Amino acid sequence: MKCPECGNEITAEMREMGLCYVCGFNQFAEYEQRLKEEAERRKIEKQKEQEAVAALAKKEEHERWKAAHPDADGKYYQYKTVVVKDKFMGQVNAPEIERVLNEMGYDGWRLVSSFTNEVGKNAGAIGIGDVAIGLNATMDETVLVFERVVKV
Repeated sequence: MKCPECGNEITAEMREMGLCYVCGFNQFAEYEQRLKEEAERRKIEKQKEQEAVAALAKKEEHERWKAAHPDADGKYYQYKTVVVKDKFMGQVNAPEIERVLNEMGYDGWRLVSSFTNEVGKNAGAIGIGDVAIGLNATMDETVLVFERVVKV
């Protein structure tokens, strides 16, 4: 750090004493506080500038989208995919699907598509002598696709 008055390099000893031995400046604590405040102010200004740039970019993106879709009445759609896994032996997890449908509907989403995706088989067998028992179940997941209208 340099003395704000004379530009002399401040040593640790001078800082501890709070005094520049060359010019007699003795307000280092206040000076350092001003430097910290200025750095914080610049940080806040930079953050505001970044937010403004992001908002402008989003507005420009929406304008381009509106120009490319003149018949969309100022709307576009947002999509979300939710995956619900089957129960242990391949049974559809209807309570979980119902919970997801209700939760998403409450948040303004509507179901536009659903399908199942096979993720594997759950098989097992045990045999003792001439007697054998086997279990076989296909494990699926239900994929739910939701959409909602977002104003541009």
